[in-house]
Amino acid sequence: MKGKMKNRLSLFATMATFILPMISASATASTNVIVMISDGASFGAWDAADLYEYGTTCASPYFGSEWSKYLMTTYPLNTSSTPTGSMTPMVGYDPSRAWGLASYNTSSGYLHQNAADSAAAGTALSTGQKTYNNAINWSNLNAPIMPTLPELAKANGKVVGTISSVQWSHATPAAFSDAHDVSRNNYEAIANDMLNGNVMDVIMGAGNPDYTNNGTLKTSGQDYKYVGGQTVWNQLNTDTHPNDWKSIQTKSEFEALANGDLSILNGKTRLVGTAQVATTLQQARSGYSHTDTVFSDPFNVSVPSLVTMTLAALNVLQHLDNGNGIFLQIEGGAVDWAAHANQTSRLVEEQLDFNNAVKAVINWIENNGGWENNLLIVTTDHGNSMPSGESSNIIPHERISRDNINAGTYTSSNPNGVRWWSGNHTNELVPLFARGYGADRFAALVDGIDSNFDLYYSDWAAMGFNGCYIDNTDVFVVASSVIPEPATVVILGLGSVLMLVRKKQ
Repeated sequence: MKGKMKNRLSLFATMATFILPMISASATASTNVIVMISDGASFGAWDAADLYEYGTTCASPYFGSEWSKYLMTTYPLNTSSTPTGSMTPMVGYDPSRAWGLASYNTSSGYLHQNAADSAAAGTALSTGQKTYNNAINWSNLNAPIMPTLPELAKANGKVVGTISSVQWSHATPAAFSDAHDVSRNNYEAIANDMLNGNVMDVIMGAGNPDYTNNGTLKTSGQDYKYVGGQTVWNQLNTDTHPNDWKSIQTKSEFEALANGDLSILNGKTRLVGTAQVATTLQQARSGYSHTDTVFSDPFNVSVPSLVTMTLAALNVLQHLDNGNGIFLQIEGGAVDWAAHANQTSRLVEEQLDFNNAVKAVINWIENNGGWENNLLIVTTDHGNSMPSGESSNIIPHERISRDNINAGTYTSSNPNGVRWWSGNHTNELVPLFARGYGADRFAALVDGIDSNFDLYYSDWAAMGFNGCYIDNTDVFVVASSVIPEPATVVILGLGSVLMLVRKKQ
């Protein structure tokens, strides 16, 4: 414990050395910070996508030796769904209880207890503070948690975006904005927080009230809550929103931006893109069967991919950047939806789309300042349902087989192919990959070593995961350390780090 305390104080001192002298000067740092979250991706999700694409695990580009790699804990402050008034941590992660068949048991297994939801996990990532499940940047003391990483970035003069393959007011994109709400379910209020504040420059995702999950036009039953209500939706569609947003919806508009055609902005400096689909870009489309293979169901043809959204957002943010850099959160949100539904083929599809977005970001970084001017963090917010090998109920933690993932060789229904251990979130460790300016700072934040990890995930261990784990709040610590804040925000940012230092003792 004393070692961890010393490391966090050391990082705090490093931050103070670079940030405090800026109190009397304007922030000029141009480091770009990009956080990518494959929502609900247990280890099986990463494995399954790599097995499908490459025929082996640990083959995606972020497994390369130039990346910093850590395991990460994701537990919330407590498992309440409303504020309880105490900052005393009620749950945690115990490596001694996390392995063996008993930990997987769906009724009483350790890993199924005390899991975070995307709201609490997103808040921890974005603010560095743990809270109760359901909270969007809201503390267990029933007050807003400030600043979020986007708020820090904006205070430093950066342009800011948040995008997702699910509704753009959903938990993760909302957590990476200036929204603050006691409940993630207050979608209309959260959407208006995002639209009415002065932090967000680019917002993209699903949630279009006029379209179905198949991307077809609705004739009735429109649900406007994800876009701020009917009046706000009408304002966006007529370019009359008081915060002067430019609204796009069509696939061709997203593609034009992705290809560098910014004329569609028509002089506007804020963009909200709501794809013409209800809840997810692809995962919720009709036609799924447990006998499906990857890509066997026709895709929605009228919506952009996460890759297209990513390139569009990067181009717009780069266009708006005045020299202070960008902050962008990119969520593969429907990985979580596929995991909840135990849809193996669609889990692979969604993780592949996320992986392709990572590849696009890597390429963008290498052509826009290189790794010395960019920080990229790739992770998930929590595990979900632990997809494993078909005999993992006999052989604890049996890994998914290549033969059961490649298209045409498996079915998703048990016991053939892939075994799903639940339909809910888990309290397992998850991976974090980081590269670029500041990525090495995670090394000072290690909480412990799970010595059992490499026994079950030897291929991951061979690629650099040595059992060392950090906490999800450390994403805020590292990301905020490369975002120099002006005087009005530096006190809040350093205060959050001090809170983390006290909490971690």
